[in-house]
Amino acid sequence: MYPHLMNNLSDYSALTFQFRGYLPFIEDEKISVYIANRFHLYYIPLSSSYIPVSALTEGSLGCAMRGIYWCQYEGTFRLVNNLDIRIFFPEIFKQNYIYPGIIIFFDIGVNDYKHLDQVISTENIQYSTGIGAILVVMGIDLVDFYIEYNIKDSQLFLRLRFSTFF
Repeated sequence: MYPHLMNNLSDYSALTFQFRGYLPFIEDEKISVYIANRFHLYYIPLSSSYIPVSALTEGSLGCAMRGIYWCQYEGTFRLVNNLDIRIFFPEIFKQNYIYPGIIIFFDIGVNDYKHLDQVISTENIQYSTGIGAILVVMGIDLVDFYIEYNIKDSQLFLRLRFSTFF
């Protein structure tokens, strides 16, 4: 962070961990199907004397889950699992670097957003599901369109994203 912008009040440390795994099911010229799983951990020790809002925002469920508003459910502790079934089709426009695909996902996450005390309870669990269309260009998820549904809050989202996610 930039402590000079916060009057030198910021005094915290944060631990972040992310694990990704991919398991192919079908690989041939017509279709590629695989499971992608991502596990996120975010932790700020409660011994921190001053935790800026930006650090709490980084620990929000909305930063790691689909189907939740961006930065919603801020916290000092976050566990999230994103499970995808990804289906990719042959290249389009006869180009070897443009691939369309479909993603079916289920996300589940928990954090301490109610009291910021790192006590995890079932009332803090959020879960969402949905489907997305994706266009991968040169290995980058360039365009994503998702229909996301937050199961716990009964909210439906339509999202169009442009990214440089590998």
